[in-house]
Parts: sequence; structure tokens; C-alpha cells
Amino acid sequence: MLSWMISVFGRKHLDIQSKDVLSRPKGDGGEEAAVDIRDLMSFRLARLAAASDKSAQQWSLCEFGLRLNEWRVLGLAAAMDPAPFAEIARMLSMDKGQLSRIVKAMAARGLMRSEPDRRDQRALSLSATHAGRDLYGRMVARAKQRNE
Repeated sequence: MLSWMISVFGRKHLDIQSKDVLSRPKGDGGEEAAVDIRDLMSFRLARLAAASDKSAQQWSLCEFGLRLNEWRVLGLAAAMDPAPFAEIARMLSMDKGQLSRIVKAMAARGLMRSEPDRRDQRALSLSATHAGRDLYGRMVARAKQRNE
């Protein structure tokens, strides 16, 4: 799996050094340690996810002027249109204050709007504006190309 990750993302992007692959910690008697965190799938997946997020952050900001979390919020709002505020916060594991700041900034740029939920006036619904849906469509098309 590590060789596949290196071929996809490159050593520099994953911050992998040759010692990561070749050296293993030794026990007191010189034998190889029973568990090496670098061998754990969860550790490798976390590194892969971090590399993917870093790449996506650069891509979305450079090509479209959106930070990764802004792209994710816009994407969910456009896909679920309208999207319950609390549901987006839950799906992105984002606190409501952070999400509120993102929505406010996106609304100021004319990409999103928030309004009281039709079913529960105490809750908010988020939706993409026409400009937001247009940007979302271009970003999804480009993301599909990047994933091929």
C-alpha cells in the first residue's frame, strides 16, 4: 500500500523519507519491536488523508479561490439544496461557529444564502446561489478529472 501511495502522491507530498520504509525500532534485545505505528493501517490512512487534504486545499484555492472547507460546505449545500445547517456541521465534523463564519463569508461573496428552515423556523437551511451552483458545477467537473 505504501508503494501505491508514493506512486500516487510522491514521497515529498507524503513527507516520506527512506528511513520511514527501511528502519524499524528495535527492542531491548535488538529484536524488531512487536508493533510499529508506521505499520498500522489507521496511521497510513491518516497520512494519506492529510496528503489528500493538502493537495485539495492547494487545488481549490489556486484554481477556484475557495479554501477546502468552503468548497466542502458549498458542495454539500449545492448537492442537498436546501441543506440543514446542523446536518452540514455534523457531516463535516465542524463546530457551528466555524460553519457560521464560512457561511457568512460565502454569502458575502454571493455564493450561498441562509434562511430559516421551512419545517423548523428555529433552524437554518443553506443553499447555493446561482453563482454558487455554477462554481460548484465547475469544481465538481474538475475534481472528477483529478480523480481519474
